[in-house]
Amino acid sequence: DGRDTTGLDVYAQHVLSTGVDATWPADGRAVCTSMGDANALKVCSDQQGGLLLAWGDSRAGNRDVYVARLLSDGSLDPSWPADGVAACTATGDQTPGDVVPDGEGGAFVCWVDARGGTTNTDIYAQHVRGDGTRDPAWPEGGRPVCSAPGNQNLPAMDRDGLGGIVLAWTDRRNSQVDDLYAQRVGPLGTLAVTGPLTPAAGVLMGVPHPCPAASTVLFTLASTGPVRVSVLDLTGRAVRRLVDGTRPGPSGSVRWDLRDDSG
Repeated sequence: DGRDTTGLDVYAQHVLSTGVDATWPADGRAVCTSMGDANALKVCSDQQGGLLLAWGDSRAGNRDVYVARLLSDGSLDPSWPADGVAACTATGDQTPGDVVPDGEGGAFVCWVDARGGTTNTDIYAQHVRGDGTRDPAWPEGGRPVCSAPGNQNLPAMDRDGLGGIVLAWTDRRNSQVDDLYAQRVGPLGTLAVTGPLTPAAGVLMGVPHPCPAASTVLFTLASTGPVRVSVLDLTGRAVRRLVDGTRPGPSGSVRWDLRDDSG
């Protein structure tokens, strides 16, 4: 929003099927009106009737990542800092890629990070808790999810159903042609895999589809190793653990009776 001549700001509005929500300010709720430009906005539900917003913010000169929360009535969460909480203020520009709720009023945010230079951009992530503070279990400048050579860009993210997140991004570590890589970050900000990431499993497939009574989940493995297969609902919540143990390669299957863990 450019209504303020000091720079671009962040505003939000709630639009109902009948029009603008009359309980919100007529011209939108001001989320961030600090000096400098706020852009590259990302928005998601906080799963409690409100919103989580992440944006790139140049109030300090270079672009940093800030996050804010709006409650269901359109007011700013009073426990969060005015104009948002800084998820990352490292040197170089940081550009938000995605934001998802943590299920407790907080947010996971990921971004493209140029602290290593514009020809060596990396992928970072951070957890902001429901009280508007950065999670002390996570590194202050964000968790480096991928710092391989070359540029990594366009991160997308979702909850893993176990308190952490799964990220995917485009990657040019091998050439100037984009490859696709993925990584999981656990609830405490630790990477699920350390060292070089190598293919471990094929895409899961359930048959038949749709399944009226039961389904067989098929999967492939590069070699014998630990396997965990869970069923997630549409919110990313794990509802059934089907496999959790060592399985031989190169393929496997497990039958799901369409029940959750409670039966």
